[in-house]
Amino acid sequence: MFKTTLTLLFFFAFIQTAWTNITIKGHVENAEGKTITNAHAHVATLDGDIYKPLVSSEIDSKGNFIFKLDPGNYYNLYVTAADHIGYTVPIITDKKNVTIDLNMQLKANQYVDDFDNVKVVGDWNNFKMATASDLTKQENGTYTYEVESDKDEVAYQLFGLDVNGHTINGTNQDRFEYDGGGDYQSILRTKDGKAIIVFDPAKLMIVKNDNLPSVEFPNNKEMAEIAEIYQKSELETAKYYSARSAYYSQHKSLEGFSFDLSIPGQYLQEKMNSSNPTIQRFAAIKYVNLIDLGLEKANLEKVIKLLPVSDPLWSSEAYSLRNIYKKALGPDRADQQITKDFDKIKSKSVRAKILAMQGIEAKENDNMKKATEIYKILAAEYSDQNDIKWYVEQLNPDRSIAKGKPVPDFAVKLLHSDDVISKESLLGKYYLIDFWAVWCGPCRAEMPNLHEAYNDFKNTNFTILSLSFDPKVDAVDKYRKETWAMPWNHSFVENGFRNDLSKRFEVNGIPKPILVNPEGIIVATETELRGENLKKTLKKYLDNSL
Repeated sequence: MFKTTLTLLFFFAFIQTAWTNITIKGHVENAEGKTITNAHAHVATLDGDIYKPLVSSEIDSKGNFIFKLDPGNYYNLYVTAADHIGYTVPIITDKKNVTIDLNMQLKANQYVDDFDNVKVVGDWNNFKMATASDLTKQENGTYTYEVESDKDEVAYQLFGLDVNGHTINGTNQDRFEYDGGGDYQSILRTKDGKAIIVFDPAKLMIVKNDNLPSVEFPNNKEMAEIAEIYQKSELETAKYYSARSAYYSQHKSLEGFSFDLSIPGQYLQEKMNSSNPTIQRFAAIKYVNLIDLGLEKANLEKVIKLLPVSDPLWSSEAYSLRNIYKKALGPDRADQQITKDFDKIKSKSVRAKILAMQGIEAKENDNMKKATEIYKILAAEYSDQNDIKWYVEQLNPDRSIAKGKPVPDFAVKLLHSDDVISKESLLGKYYLIDFWAVWCGPCRAEMPNLHEAYNDFKNTNFTILSLSFDPKVDAVDKYRKETWAMPWNHSFVENGFRNDLSKRFEVNGIPKPILVNPEGIIVATETELRGENLKKTLKKYLDNSL
């Protein structure tokens, strides 16, 4: 009897587990409304990395896919296709056994108007944008590049074609291959040890449709409303950054920039008053994004009421959690609340990001004891969290490039000059070392800040030394002539990240700004010298020199 009871209990437990899941059935069309081809669907948990998904599936010849997921988690569904922009849809449901049907139409890649600056990268250069090659324009309007290879196939992508700066598939290939980052590689067979890549602008899928991407949930009202909130929030965020970029371009500064977020804010507040708790909470987490963008008179109390520290929706805005609680409760009460509920947070990723933000704040406030304590916790317990590796590196007390430490020895030759600039020659001055490259999007984004800061402080005891990681000096010259003048000292770092100078300065990514005082001591690094923080930091040290 006892064995029979155990067997029955095991059987029913197995049946319950086997029959309890979230089933996602999807159908996808391309930007022209036709069945999608060369496409994939990917799923990651909300706190995971969509580029390292739990599961991926090729979308079949009819444009369909299906996933069965464990309940108890929130997910992101990410759909990608050649010639298209990948699209993310949050799958937020607390139901244990549910089938979610969805119909999606993707948006086509958006292309630049001038194709003369399009470049090619491929497996022959490890797809490195820093060493991208020029295409040769032909009389028939196509662009070509010939590559030698002893392989049966070459893989390539085009750079400078997509308006968003992605490397994307070309227009001639024998097949496509997903690149793991949301885009596709063109695969071309070689013949007689070479392949001729032909980019033909006439073959681009050019579709202008402001209603794309789109997604519908025909049998799930809750998911349809979540998708609507998500789409509208993403659209407003895109509008904000577009307006910000346009203001930047016109004024060469963000000073005076404003953007009215009241209408999307009101929309989300209405959704936060929904009778559906899931809709309330999802609207609140998207409202957090508006607060981060500068929404005035935000209803912070409502947000923290709907989103306790342990709410799994914080997985999508983990870096903002502590800041929102600080604004709502004040720093001390916020930290008390977070500490109280910290162990209730299911997501290890969220816990790691909270600690990382606390550590960076402690470091910026020169509380090195607390910063070091947090570093030890992160290094010991969260070393598997790739998202916070940069923060862990910044908090490492043994770093050479850190506030209070002497700048490493260096001596570099200035561009187009025989003059050498060094640690010794710059003694007596404040100077900003700026590791950068033309091919680096975040570096280019810092140009308005750098120029504004230079213009404000150039008549003080201050200068800038920009160290380029570009493959050729010509790239720097062209950029300075056509885009930003950068009227300060410049040098070229041969072999970029592999150069001994880069290793001494612990350059693992760019931009990497470092501020050095007249005694040759580092006084600020990284985030303190990015964006609007640059002028604030310089003002702190150079105000007496004005």
